[in-house]
Amino acid sequence: MPLLLFHLLTAVNAVKYDDLRPLIAVGITSSVLLAQHFGCSKRWINQLKREASPAGAPALAHLLLPRPGDAQLFQWVQDEVHRLGHAYGTKMIVGALMASHPGYHFGRERVDAALALLFPAARAARSYVSQRRILRGDYHAPYFMHSCHLDLACKLQEYSVYVAAMIDGDSRMCLSLVALDNKLPVNLYQHVLL
Repeated sequence: MPLLLFHLLTAVNAVKYDDLRPLIAVGITSSVLLAQHFGCSKRWINQLKREASPAGAPALAHLLLPRPGDAQLFQWVQDEVHRLGHAYGTKMIVGALMASHPGYHFGRERVDAALALLFPAARAARSYVSQRRILRGDYHAPYFMHSCHLDLACKLQEYSVYVAAMIDGDSRMCLSLVALDNKLPVNLYQHVLL
């Protein structure tokens, strides 16, 4: 058994970066695919890539094909948006471009600029939805009692004291402030909502 393990380890470590070059040059850069091809671990392939890349540079940066021109990028972005729809943002389109055109580098800023020029209305709609999700302080209730917010403060639960408060969403007026001895829904309904 130890002899078999020794032969396996020496076979795995026998793979050098020069063995990877022909496959990387034709666009096979996936560590998983390279590891399956050579019968070694993905970790070993990643280590070979790191050792071969210049210090401070991303692995395989010197082997990537040149970035596409503006006209080609616009065409590919337009094709991906028509294939996927307008709901996807810049990161998703960059991922789709990298999957459909392996070996090319797609900068996020360039793809975002292409989306802004090609589909300005869809980009503005995505931006508005994103801002509404992120900016939680932007809240609007159209009239009094349109929505009420109920909260329980349980800081004194060791003493069986719970403070319940309810405010109006439009005016932020405090509608109820009650101290309770338990958090049962029936007690909340009777003492806070009524």
